[in-house]
Amino acid sequence: MSFCFRGFSLHEALAMLEEDDVNTESITLLPPNNACGNITDEDSGNEDQLDINNLPPSMIQSQVEVNIRVNEEDWSSEDELPLSTLQNKEKPEDNLKTKKKKKVYQFVQQDLPA
Repeated sequence: MSFCFRGFSLHEALAMLEEDDVNTESITLLPPNNACGNITDEDSGNEDQLDINNLPPSMIQSQVEVNIRVNEEDWSSEDELPLSTLQNKEKPEDNLKTKKKKKVYQFVQQDLPA
């Protein structure tokens, strides 16, 4: 089972790749917001090498789509439930607690001492 997340920058997605506990399946680089801008041809690295260090700034700052693989044993059927249903479930320890009594106050009408 895999999930797709959007809204990350390329830098954040590459940091996910470096983490050992995240099973990143794929990263898709989305077109930049200013794809027709004047600075799309300017590279950020050496022109002789074609690698991740030779991308224009608009591509580095654009959004990416990250697909993360999730192990089936880490997934349970309760993960698909909305939080509102989990919040409304009564916990067994709630029944064991005694309810607090509401305090009743009696007010006296008098002047404050000077």
